[in-house]
Amino acid sequence: MFCKKCGTQLNPEARFCKKCGTELTPANSISAVSPQSQASVGEFAREHHQAQVARPEAQAETPYPALASQPRRSQTQLILAVLGLVVIVGVSYLAMKLSSKRTVPGFGDAFTVNLNGVKLEMIRVPGGEFTMGSNDGENDEKPPHRVKLSAFAIGKYEVTQAQWKALMGNNPSHFNTSDDLPVETVSWDDVQEFLGRLREKTGDQRWRLPTEAEWEYAARAGSQGKYSFGDDESELRNYAWFKSNSNIQPHPVGQLKPNAFGLYDMHGNVWEWCEDWSGLYHSAEVTDPTGPSGGSFQSERGGSFIDSAVGCRSANRYADRPGTRYPYLGFRLLRTAK
Repeated sequence: MFCKKCGTQLNPEARFCKKCGTELTPANSISAVSPQSQASVGEFAREHHQAQVARPEAQAETPYPALASQPRRSQTQLILAVLGLVVIVGVSYLAMKLSSKRTVPGFGDAFTVNLNGVKLEMIRVPGGEFTMGSNDGENDEKPPHRVKLSAFAIGKYEVTQAQWKALMGNNPSHFNTSDDLPVETVSWDDVQEFLGRLREKTGDQRWRLPTEAEWEYAARAGSQGKYSFGDDESELRNYAWFKSNSNIQPHPVGQLKPNAFGLYDMHGNVWEWCEDWSGLYHSAEVTDPTGPSGGSFQSERGGSFIDSAVGCRSANRYADRPGTRYPYLGFRLLRTAK
């Protein structure tokens, strides 16, 4: 028996064509195989072949059209596809890990100092240059000007109560529920006594407070925006304890995100004393500026837990008399490279 549709020879008892799937009925099959019927089958086969050549897509006909529409991939193609997927996933994961560090090339080399059993962590910052100040802030932030700085190391965190107690033997802080809180209620003069003991302890005279220029360079961490992470004020709560999220109290250092130099709490938590006297800016480019030669007010930077987002901007400035003590005023250490 033969199928009239495709000419395939079939078992006489077959109900469907094994090639094209057509149901076999007297109308679409040839049951005899006599010489006459063989000629008829041959003629049908020739006609069918010509039709297939004229209509190539008919070669894909199958009793399962859904399967026919799916592309057939070789084993090699499948292996290559899997390998490609593995490479894409691997590269994406590596990029995610690198971006999550948020560091700037050349920065972040750390070292520690032992303060009578309490660890002090410092971050090395290579020299560079940046634009100090802002045209978008207060008058004392103007004019913006270029500053070149030599290398230095700066505290990874604000000085803590544990570190202060390790050298000074007391704790002047108003908020004193944790040794990991920043030390506060310390005057600029108090800090000079702490620095004297630190120099004696380490045998290193390079310890001091950061100048305003060094502080702002470290705080910006390569950014020229309002904050180290850019201008989006809604992001500040991820980096700083300030009026909107602090519950009007300081918090243990290092709980929020660091900036791109790996420094914590450069925005908010407590104001930080600086080395130089407060003074006006000038438009000329300067190298390693140290501020005025004298004055009545010492510079402070960074804002605090009682300040608004505006007060925590990288360029924002403030100053107080060197004997001033407030429960929102602390400091961060710096060590010069030479």
